[in-house]
Amino acid sequence: MTTIAPFNPVPPIPSQIDLPEKKDLITVVVGVGFQLYQYQRQTDGTLKWIATGVDAKLFGLYGDAVGTHTTGPQWVIHGQTYKGTRLSEINANNPTSIPWLLLRVTERSTTENEISYIQRVYTAAGLAPPDTVKPSEGTSYRSAYTAYYLLWGTAVVSRTRGL
Repeated sequence: MTTIAPFNPVPPIPSQIDLPEKKDLITVVVGVGFQLYQYQRQTDGTLKWIATGVDAKLFGLYGDAVGTHTTGPQWVIHGQTYKGTRLSEINANNPTSIPWLLLRVTERSTTENEISYIQRVYTAAGLAPPDTVKPSEGTSYRSAYTAYYLLWGTAVVSRTRGL
């Protein structure tokens, strides 16, 4: 008898961005858009590219538009708003991509599904221009990127009367 190992096309998520507590995976969305940067003067007088936000559309795993991801950070998914704060990060597998993140949800507009954490993983591109690019102060840059967002929380099961 031949034993076939289970196929897992998704690489594991590094422990540095693990959830600090057990939660249910509520949904997965794909972000496609832009990381926003501005060339700003630092306190030491040097100029540097600084991340100023994000502007992305969110899609379900079947390609259906489900919301947006904007500066804050803020996600609007199926009409529900979630705001978060960064807990940890790790460099992406690809050095030309933005880091993977773990964020704690600090505000939500719903209690339907208690989203508590969001992980940004499997990122592609989105970095600021290299330090060799030196435009004038205040110049803005939109860096195209994609990422998977895993939303974790406590699933709320609704029961229909009579079932």
